[in-house]
Amino acid sequence: MSGTKEIKTERLILRKHIPEDAAVLYQNFGLDPDMYKYSGWNPYATPEMAEKTIAGFISSYDDPHFYGWAIEKDDRLIGVIGAYDLSEDSIEVGMSIEKASWGRGYAKEALSAVLEFLTSEEGIGSVTAWCDEDNVGSRKAMLGSGMKMIREEGTRQIFRYG
Repeated sequence: MSGTKEIKTERLILRKHIPEDAAVLYQNFGLDPDMYKYSGWNPYATPEMAEKTIAGFISSYDDPHFYGWAIEKDDRLIGVIGAYDLSEDSIEVGMSIEKASWGRGYAKEALSAVLEFLTSEEGIGSVTAWCDEDNVGSRKAMLGSGMKMIREEGTRQIFRYG
């Protein structure tokens, strides 16, 4: 396993986080309730929390089992995507795209690239993700990237790839 490495898509660069990402994430994610409406948690709620979250990502890059990317479009941070809870042959993925960039297919593009990387390059057999049943954008990105809904748990829809 190689952990987080840069991935380029047609329109995006998925790169390792840098300290400057914290301010952008606080501004564009932490202050907007729509950005954490469905997840129920906000690691960017204050400048200090954003800095601590990004510092944690950066300090984890030496771990070959850590996967955490900043999603960049035209040299601008527009989202985050990461994979976590690796167990045997499965991992879970989560992502978030800034509201100003919703509806342009960036989530699907980033997720498709990460799914390909995790399964083809890292050899992970199965990738799961979930979204709230009302989160149409996330569901569309998951289905568009080849994930299949496998079950519902209350208001959560669980998806799998691989």
